[in-house]
Amino acid sequence: SCIHNHRQMRKILPVLLTLLCFCVSVHAQLRLKNARFQSWETLVFRIPADSAASVLSDGMVDPEWYLSRQPVTVFRTDNLPTETLPIGHYLFFSLVNNNLVYEYFNQTAVQVRPVNNNHRVQLELRDSTGAPISDARVWVNGHESPYQPALAAFQVNGRHPDNALVKIAVPGDTSFVRLTAMQIENNHGWSPWWNRLKSSRAGKLIRWPGKKIERLFTRNYYGWPYRKAPRKPKGYMVFNKALYKTGDTVKFKAYVLDKHNRRLKRSLAVRLSYQLNGRNITLQLASLKASFAGSYTHEFVLGDSLPSDLNYRIGLWTGIDKEVLNGSFRIEDYLNDEVASHSLRASSDKFYRGDSMVFTLTAKDAAGLPVMDG
Repeated sequence: SCIHNHRQMRKILPVLLTLLCFCVSVHAQLRLKNARFQSWETLVFRIPADSAASVLSDGMVDPEWYLSRQPVTVFRTDNLPTETLPIGHYLFFSLVNNNLVYEYFNQTAVQVRPVNNNHRVQLELRDSTGAPISDARVWVNGHESPYQPALAAFQVNGRHPDNALVKIAVPGDTSFVRLTAMQIENNHGWSPWWNRLKSSRAGKLIRWPGKKIERLFTRNYYGWPYRKAPRKPKGYMVFNKALYKTGDTVKFKAYVLDKHNRRLKRSLAVRLSYQLNGRNITLQLASLKASFAGSYTHEFVLGDSLPSDLNYRIGLWTGIDKEVLNGSFRIEDYLNDEVASHSLRASSDKFYRGDSMVFTLTAKDAAGLPVMDG
């Protein structure tokens, strides 16, 4: 019986070896097929502002110089916690398909908002809390742009600023942005010129015969014969914060165009309205004059007579029953958390006996600024 079993084992052994080799071969093919073509880690190097400007304008010159230095940190390629980086300029290096690639990253607390009034592009700057910034220095393609107090913005000189490189410098924070054609749409070309011509007296006189003929064959919602739909003023209103509490100062800026797309110049009444216990309450705040054609700014303190946990509406009025623009904000009794967000990062995913374990803990407050040690 033992001899018989031994013979059977000798017969089965080649089959098992064949199957084992087949399994190993298939396993090796699957691993090669699903091989990773991207590095597991991304090296992060911090660079000065002048080097960042050179990279953005001329591209990378000598990547080997960076790779011979010590990176400030190392991230997993499939998880880049960029929010943990302090304010500054960085280069990310990684391997993709056996090629060394890099990416520029700018951590900044400055928010840039391009404003187009069909005359000149303006840049509104705000900090992480939404407060306007007026003490910055701004360069567009190497030319410094002046700050216009009447506009509360920086005016971009030049008629064709699309794809321009903008450098913004505030104490402790230098950033770069690039204006795109989408951001400054209709800033130049045929469309703004034609819109201004249509709104002028000469343009109306030229277009009058054609409009009369068009109205004979046009029907719209307002009935037959043709009655033109009323046109309304348009614009925008921005606040220094989205949420306020009692005692805060509300600051807002409005940019208003009339129904002919011309910048409004007349005085406007500022009214604050809200609903309380089913009643509509309206307060007259002030009468505003345009600080600049189409531009209106105002600020006021929220008194303790205004109830909390309500939405408020700011309206700009030309008369008793004609509102040209409005915006809204909310009052709440809130407290900023000392630590709004935090993260813990280890220096490695795996540790072995004898390794040094290094952990990095970062925290930010409600304004998005790093929390100081202690």
